[in-house]
Amino acid sequence: MSSSPQVRILRPEDLEKVLAYAQSRLHKQIQDPMEQQFAEWSAPWRNESLQHYLGTGWSFAASETQNGQEQFVGFVLAQPLLFIRSFTQTIWVEHLDFENENIGQMLVETVYRWSRDKHMQKVVFTDAEQAAALSGPIAGTRTREGWWELATTRMKS
Repeated sequence: MSSSPQVRILRPEDLEKVLAYAQSRLHKQIQDPMEQQFAEWSAPWRNESLQHYLGTGWSFAASETQNGQEQFVGFVLAQPLLFIRSFTQTIWVEHLDFENENIGQMLVETVYRWSRDKHMQKVVFTDAEQAAALSGPIAGTRTREGWWELATTRMKS
C-alpha cells in the first residue's frame, strides 16, 4: 500500500537514494549504456553536485511510503545565492525531477513557501518552461536569461 506524497528536506545521508532515483529515471529515457554514462557526467544531480546541494537545507524530496519503505517520487536541488541581479536573497533551483505533474507542483510550491517563510526575495528556476507549467497560481516571469522567477516578497518596480 502506498501513502500520499510527503515532502521533506534532503540531507547529505540521502545522497545514494537521490542518485539511484535520478539514475533510474535517466535509464528509462536513454537506453544506450554509453549514452547514459555521458549524460550522468554532466547531470545536475551527479555525485559532487549532490554533495553540495544536499547540505544546503534548500533541497527537497517528495516520497511515498510503500510497504514501510520510503520511495522517492521527486526531488528538487536548490541553494541560496547572494547578490544576483541586485537582489541579496535569491533561491536558485538547479534541478527539478518528478514522477508526475502533481509531484512537480508540490515541489515548486514547497520551495516557494519555504523561501517566503525565510524572507528570501526571489526563487529562480533554470528551466523556465518546466517551472512556468508547474507554478500554477503563483505568478512568475521569464527573465532575459531565460530563467523563471517567482517573487517571494513585494518589490517595487
